[in-house]
Amino acid sequence: MKTSTLPRPALGVVLLAALLFGCQNPYEQYYTNKVPPGFERWLVPHKGETQFYTASAAEWNSSIDALVRRGYTVVGQADFQANAKDYSSGLRAKAKEVQADIVLTGSAYIGTQNGVIPLMTYKPGPTYTTTANGQVNATAYGSSGWAQGSANYSGTSTTTSSGTFDTNYVPYSVQRNEYGAVFFRKYHYLLGVRWRPLNDGERKALQQNTGLVVMMVIDNTPAFVANILPGDILLTIDGETITSPEMLNQRSLAEAGQIVKFGIFRDGKSKEIELRVNSLDPGA
Repeated sequence: MKTSTLPRPALGVVLLAALLFGCQNPYEQYYTNKVPPGFERWLVPHKGETQFYTASAAEWNSSIDALVRRGYTVVGQADFQANAKDYSSGLRAKAKEVQADIVLTGSAYIGTQNGVIPLMTYKPGPTYTTTANGQVNATAYGSSGWAQGSANYSGTSTTTSSGTFDTNYVPYSVQRNEYGAVFFRKYHYLLGVRWRPLNDGERKALQQNTGLVVMMVIDNTPAFVANILPGDILLTIDGETITSPEMLNQRSLAEAGQIVKFGIFRDGKSKEIELRVNSLDPGA
């Protein structure tokens, strides 16, 4: 078995390197998938290119809303705190893995971490060499009777005593940042609206519990083309009362590619809006 003659790094060196540089891709380590089971079918096929945008903390939420309004959906997110350095290669690797169309990134300084790392070094003990020589006399019985002879000898031996470990303390100071990234894919909307249930005030004003409030209209979708607006309340679809988000989703699937008529409530008045639901094919 061969034994390496390369010196092993001291424990303190290993710890210091891990502290300052790290060894894992944090965008992989802290990534969280945001696509609900079964919704992968509505992701538009990735075209092989990813756009990267940067936003400040003040712009973060509005930037996400703007991308969603453009027809993208969040497929994953990574948030972590780490030493300030360039993690762009890890970000690009993760974006390629999840086939992101757009990645929104941001970072913010959160403080400086100071401390010391013990650096242990080994100091070998002294080596002693001993030399011995002399003559050995011997008597042996052979075919001719007893005979006497002698032989000279000479040799050396080397002994190394135990060594000692010295510990030095190396100060460090590293800047810490908070990093965030949101990964987006183009999404195939059947209607193109994001909604919420009615609150208590809206139920009281309408004197009913059913209906959905439009929170956002996605650009260039059937709802956008038909001029459905944020704040509209969707009451019926083809005359059937909209009782829940699940009910509207099921009706949208059943009416894919067909023309439907929504009964809505806007600015205190009821009206009808007609639109054609998108097909089921995200690649269309």
